[in-house]
Amino acid sequence: MKRIATILCLALAALTASSAFAQDTREQAIAGMRKVDPKEMDASYTKPAPFAQKLVEEALAKHPEVILI
Repeated sequence: MKRIATILCLALAALTASSAFAQDTREQAIAGMRKVDPKEMDASYTKPAPFAQKLVEEALAKHPEVILI
C-alpha cells in the first residue's frame, strides 16, 4: 500500500510540475515558439492561402480553449 501511495505522489508531482510550464494564452504560446528560418520552410510554398487562414481564425475564435492550431 505504501508503494502505491508513493507512486501516486510521484505521478501527482510530475503532473503539477508539467502544468507549471504550460502556456495560459495564445500570446504566451506564440512568444515561446521558435523563429523559423525561411530556408527551413517548404520550397513549394509560393502563394498565400487567405481562405485557409480565415478558417484557422474562425476556429480559434469559436474555441478560446485552443491555444494554437
